[in-house]
Parts: sequence; structure tokens; C-alpha cells
Amino acid sequence: MRKYTAGSMVYVEEAMGHVALVEPRRAPGYLTFPGGYSRRWPRESAEESGLREVKEELGLELSSDLEPVAVYQQDGRPHYDHLFASRLDKTKPKIRPRARFWTVVEVSHVDWYDLTNPELWPTLVPEARTALRVFDSHFKLGLHGV
Repeated sequence: MRKYTAGSMVYVEEAMGHVALVEPRRAPGYLTFPGGYSRRWPRESAEESGLREVKEELGLELSSDLEPVAVYQQDGRPHYDHLFASRLDKTKPKIRPRARFWTVVEVSHVDWYDLTNPELWPTLVPEARTALRVFDSHFKLGLHGV
């Protein structure tokens, strides 16, 4: 089976430690990190995909130097997921999805969340829970039991 890069998830943290999460329309009531699949034409890198998805889903223009965190496969799938992080100097900057067709179809809500609240963890889609464990290990967030 051929292995390929499928996309990116981006951990966007504001100055007070809150993290931007997206409620996807495909999973009402659940949350995930901003991100998505890499475009095949024109071909984009995983980092370019992460920057584009953050811009589309959160309306934030991030610098082009996302911090690479991990590359891994989930559940034996044939593609790789790339995790990136960006830490902002601002406190809870305004976020909202860009008014574009696909963003409106994909995203129903975005907001800043406190990941230290364990009641939030069950609302994460499985891919986001896996990513959160990786982010927790990388940044030493202290989220025991995720």
C-alpha cells in the first residue's frame, strides 16, 4: 500500500494558553484542531496546507514558520498526518471562518478553549485526541489521562 502525506493539524495557542478548536459540520458537538488535506494541484507542502487551513478555518494569517511537532500514521491508514504548532503573542484574537463555500460547508463553529479542562477531552474527535496526546508529550502540557 502506498503511503502519502494527507494533511496537517495545527495547534494554535494564544498568549493565555487557550487553544483554537473547530467544530466540524460532519461531527456536530465535537471539536478538532484546525487542519485538513494537502492540495494535490497545485501541490502544497504539509506546512502550506496547515497555514492555508488556519487562514480558512480561523481567519488568522500565521507567519510561515510553523513549528513542526510530529509526523505519524493513525490507525494503520495509508497516509501521514503532520502536526504543527504556532504560539501567538496576542490574547484571544478574534477568530472566525472565512466566508468561503468549503469553509462554510466544513466548519460550524470556532473558539478558544482551555485544554486543561478534562471535560473537554471527550468532545474531541478521535484524530484530535491522538494529536492532543502528541502535543501534550511534545510541549509537556501535563494533560494526564487524555
